[in-house]
Parts: sequence; structure tokens; C-alpha cells
Amino acid sequence: MKHKMKLLPLAVAGALFSAGAAHAEGFSFNGGYFRAGPAFGADKGHDRTCYQAPGSEWKYRLGNECDYYGEFMLSYGAGKADETQYNIYWMPNFYNGGVSAGDTAGAGGVATTVHVEQLYGEIKAPDFAKNVTFWAGSRFYGRQNGNQVDTFLVNMSGTGGGADIDLGGGMKLGLALFRADSFGATTSFTAASSTGQPGTRFNVDVTGIPAGPNNALRFTGTYTKGDFSGTATTPGGTSGTAFSVQDGLAILGGHNFAWLQYASGSAYLNQNFNDKTGPGLAGGSDVKHWRIADSLDFQATPVFGGEAFAAYQEDKCGSSCGATSLFQGTLKHMSVGFRPAFGLTQNFKLQGEVSFDSVKPGSGVLWNGAPVGTENMTKFTFAPTVSMGPAYWARPEIRFYVTTAHWNAGTNNAFNLVNSTTTGYGDLGGKTNGTSYGIQIEAWW
Repeated sequence: MKHKMKLLPLAVAGALFSAGAAHAEGFSFNGGYFRAGPAFGADKGHDRTCYQAPGSEWKYRLGNECDYYGEFMLSYGAGKADETQYNIYWMPNFYNGGVSAGDTAGAGGVATTVHVEQLYGEIKAPDFAKNVTFWAGSRFYGRQNGNQVDTFLVNMSGTGGGADIDLGGGMKLGLALFRADSFGATTSFTAASSTGQPGTRFNVDVTGIPAGPNNALRFTGTYTKGDFSGTATTPGGTSGTAFSVQDGLAILGGHNFAWLQYASGSAYLNQNFNDKTGPGLAGGSDVKHWRIADSLDFQATPVFGGEAFAAYQEDKCGSSCGATSLFQGTLKHMSVGFRPAFGLTQNFKLQGEVSFDSVKPGSGVLWNGAPVGTENMTKFTFAPTVSMGPAYWARPEIRFYVTTAHWNAGTNNAFNLVNSTTTGYGDLGGKTNGTSYGIQIEAWW
């Protein structure tokens, strides 16, 4: 695990524990991740508020996570004399979005849902294709994280099957076919048949393309198809395409990842199905997205590290988006954030975060008959931290944090539109600022 964290520091929240973790025979525990902790709010009746501009793809996560989450990867491997390897992987997870309901498991508020996050098998290096790993099942696939905003800019996870091919020289080719049996619709079962909104997705992923010293490129292409018919009032499934160009550069003791991405129809920027705007797999030719983004993590000195993130994104959706959607017309989203951390002793560091989001909904988006207006949200966090080391990525760490945010009337208007209320952002009335504080542990191993 230490080796993987050095190479992929951005792939937290479980990405470290996906494919390829087990190659030994027998059962293995390949690691895990969790975050949890209590929090308080300055407003009566609110334990905390997490600050994210409506219509934004992400939120800046330091002192700004309103959930419990954990996942744990187990595996079983069986080898053969000819070096062919068979592995199976199982990852359960738990989640509580409300954090602390007393009537949940054990009356301790740990989890309201427990799911199987991954369950798949692979056969590596069969006799007829020693450079290929074949796999099938439900899995994390091809994920690349922007850790500071807790968002996978590339995320082809799902239920499917495919082949990962070693091309040599550090290059790999991934070919995968995924299926959504019932996307965004209620499924009814009759014997072994189901009805709903099924969809098909095909991904091509080329990684490790040399692009200079300490630099590699990645190209990903996606084709999606909604395999269902429409009605007089409901559109049928449509096709979609997407591509992503990623540049990964080792720099400043860390890594910089930059992306240029485009998607249309029933495909999305993260190279998965489109569930972000409008009608999902029914998204027509009027649904388009593009973005440019950059995520940097660094360790400039043994005690000074951090992250920075910047992105600009446009989402276009015509009449197929609903009347309460922020995506009618063209939504424009600009975001920038910085999170430095200073190790003062071996086990104590100070870290903080400042971020700014500006979201401009489409011109056709109205609240009370008037344009919603541009949303602006600024967020600040200060977090004294007890940690297992002074470096930025040293975990576990326990943070004592204070988070405050400031926003404008456009943010309240957008919140009211999406939530069909008139109470302002986070149900805080007409306020344009808020403060939360608490304690959080984050750990992976």
C-alpha cells in the first residue's frame, strides 16, 4: 500500500483499493478507507451545513463533509503453475448522509446503508494472451480523482466486463463493455425479465503514453446508448459520445493532472453514463458538456505540502431539461481552490482551505419570474490536525476544524429553485453566510 500511495496520492476514498490489489494465493485484506466525526452549526436547528454552489460539480471537502463513509477491500487469489492468476474482489461499504441518526445500526448512527461496492473476478495472463487480464463483474474502473473536491474526473465504474492489455513500455489499453439494466426508472420483475431504462456503454482507455520526462498522457473514448423506446410524453433512449485527454506530470514531490473533456447526449464528461443534467440516457443532441480542469498535489518540503484545483465547465441543455433544472440554456461554472498544510511537529500540522465557485445558470432559468442570476460562493476552513506524520498525505489524521462560507442572493435563488422552497441556501432563510465546526477522522490503509 505504501508504494501505491506514493504513485497515486490523488486516488483516495477507495481508488487505491480497486483492480490488481491481490496477486497472492488465498484470502487477503487489501486495505480500506473511512471518514467520520461530529459537527456543529452556528444556527439553531442545524448541526452543520456543507457548502456547495447549486449546479456545481463538486465541493471543496476540508471541513465540508456531512457524511460518514467507509469501504473495505477483500480478495481471494488462486495461482497456476503457468503463472495464470485468478482473483476475486469484494468491497462492502457503509454510508450515512445524515451522519448521526440515533436509530441506525447499533443506535450509534454509524450507517444507514450498507452496500456491496465492488464484486468482480479476473483471470490474468491466460496461456493464449500472457499480456492480457480479462475481468467481469461490478467494479471501480479507470478512476482518476481530484481529491480536494472529492470528485473523480474520470470514472468508468459499473457492471461490465472487458480486457486490460499491457502494450509494453508502461502503456496499457483497456477495452470494456458496461450495462445499466434499469437507469433512472423503477424496475419490475417478471421471472428473469425486467423493464426500465436499460443502457449500454463501451469504453476505450489508453494510459501511460510517454510525453516527456516524468510525464504521461491518457486518452479515453466513450460510446453510450439508451436501449428503450419513448412514449407520447417520455423520450426514448438516445446515444452519446465522450472523450477525455489527461496529462499526468510528476512535479514538486507530487503530481499534476490536467484534463480536457467533452461529452454529448447520454454520455458524460467522466466517461460514464450521463446522470448530471436533463433526462440521463434520454439526453438528446441538445445535451452537451465540456470542461478543462487541473488538480495538483505537492510536497515541496518534508513539512510543507498541499493541493490546488481549478476548473471551468459548460453544460448545455435545451427544452429536454425540466422546468426546475439549472441547466436550461448553458450553465457556466468556474472554480478554484487551494489547500496548504504545514507540519509543525511529527504529529501535529496546520492546514486550511480557501475556495471560490461562480455558477451562471442558463438564461432560461427563472425563480419567481426573474433570472436566478450568477451564484458566487466563497468557503474558508482552518483545521489544526493530529496526524501520523508531518507530510500532507500522512494518514490517519484527526482534524479540529472551523468552516465558514459566504454566498450571494443568486445562490439562494438557485437553491430555492432546485429544492422548491423559499428558505434560502441550506434552509438558512435569507442568510448569505454560515459557519460549521467539528472533528473529523480520515484514514486509509
